[in-house]
Amino acid sequence: MRTGTDVLHATDWSRLLQADGTADEVPEALAAFLERDEAGWHRALDHLYEQLLGDDGVYPATVPAVLFVSGLLDHPVADAVPPWDGPWPRTLRGVLLEFLCDAARHARWDDSPDEHLAAMAEVDGDLVGRFLQGLVDETGEDDEEDGDALDFEETEEAHGALLARAALDLRAAAPALYDLVRPHLTHEDRHVRQRAAEAAGELAWLGGLELDLSDAADLAETRDEGAAIVLALGRNGRDTSEFLTHPDPAIRACAALAPSLRGDPAATEELAAVLTHAEEVDSWFSTRPRCFDGPVRSALVWELGQRWDAEDRDAADLLPVARAVVRATDPDSLSEDLGALYGALFRLGDGARWRTEDLGGVQRDYLRVLVDDDRLWSRADDRSEVMRRAWELMRDEPEPPGWRWLDQGDLRRFLDVLGLPRDREGLRKLVDG
Repeated sequence: MRTGTDVLHATDWSRLLQADGTADEVPEALAAFLERDEAGWHRALDHLYEQLLGDDGVYPATVPAVLFVSGLLDHPVADAVPPWDGPWPRTLRGVLLEFLCDAARHARWDDSPDEHLAAMAEVDGDLVGRFLQGLVDETGEDDEEDGDALDFEETEEAHGALLARAALDLRAAAPALYDLVRPHLTHEDRHVRQRAAEAAGELAWLGGLELDLSDAADLAETRDEGAAIVLALGRNGRDTSEFLTHPDPAIRACAALAPSLRGDPAATEELAAVLTHAEEVDSWFSTRPRCFDGPVRSALVWELGQRWDAEDRDAADLLPVARAVVRATDPDSLSEDLGALYGALFRLGDGARWRTEDLGGVQRDYLRVLVDDDRLWSRADDRSEVMRRAWELMRDEPEPPGWRWLDQGDLRRFLDVLGLPRDREGLRKLVDG
C-alpha cells in the first residue's frame, strides 16, 4: 500500500470526490506539507478539514490523502515546530496525527457495521459513473439533453454510495495506518505521544485490531496522556473500571465514559460526583483529548443524562449537578450543558407552554436553579446585546440572513424551545405561582 509522496503522483484525483466536487487541487494543496512554508501548511490543513472531512463522514479523496499524511510522520519536515497557539510547541508531526485521528473518527460512520456500509455502496456502477462525470463536466446541460442527467434521488444515492465506499476503504487501510502510528507512541515529545495514542485507538477500532498502549502507558508523564490512553481503551471496549478509583478526577471521569461501563452504578455516580465541581472540569487538560468535540463538561453532562434516564434514577438527586453546571456554563455551550438535565424534565408538544399548575416539585426545583443564578442571566444579557448589535448591522441588507432569532440570546432561546418563559421574571412567576 503506497503512502507518502508517491500517493500524490499515483492517484487520479480528478476521478475522486471531495466536499465541493472533484479533488483536482488536492495534490497542489497537500504538497505544501513538503515545504517549510507555514502559510502553505495552514492552507493544506484547511483543505484537509474543510474538503476531506465532512458531516457525512469521509470522501473518496480522503483515503489517499490519509495515506499521504501517514507517510509524512517520519519525514524530516514533521520535526518542524510551527509558531502556532498551544500550551507548548507543537510539531507538525503532532498536528498530522490529529488529522489521522479525526479521519478515523469520521470513518466510524456512527459505528455502522461493515455490512451496512457495503449495502449502501452497492449501487449501479453506471449511476456512480454518471454522477462523477457530471462533476467533471461541471455542467448538467449536455447530460440533460442526452437523457443522462441524474434526478435528486439518484444523485443522493450515488453520493451516499461513494461515501460508504470511502469509509470501507479507510477501514481496510486502518491496519497499515495503525502500524505507521505505533512507533510514535514512545516518541520523546509528549504531545506526539498523546496524539499517537488517540490515533492508534481510533484506527484499532476501525480495523478491528487489538489495541496495545502499554508502551505509551509506561512513558505517560501527564494527566493529558493518561486520559488519552484511558479514553482510547474505553472506546475500544476495554473494561476501565480499575481507573474509577484513580486519585485524579479527570482519569476517573474518562474511565467512567467507557461504553463498557454504561449501566455500571459506580461509573454513573463518578460522573455525577465530578460534575458537582463542573467549574473545574474544563481546566483539567492542557491539550484536550481529541474525542471531546467541545467542552469536556458538555460531554460529561450529556453522558450522565443518558445514563441517569436509562437507569431510571430520581432526577432530584441530580440537583447538585444542575447547580454546579449552571454556575459553570457559558453561552457557547449552554444548550449542550443544560439540555441533558432539563430536556427530559420539560418535554412538551410543539408550541405548548408550561403553566404553574403543570409543574411538579422536582421541576420547580430545577427552574429555581436557573432563576437564582445571577451570573447566568448576566452572561445571557451580555450575549443577547452582542447578537442584537449584530442584527442591527445586518438588518438593512437586501437579503438579510435568516438568523434574526439570535437576538433572543442562547438562554432565552433554550427556554423558549422548552415551552418556558424567556425572561427571568416570567420564569420566577411560573415557579412561584
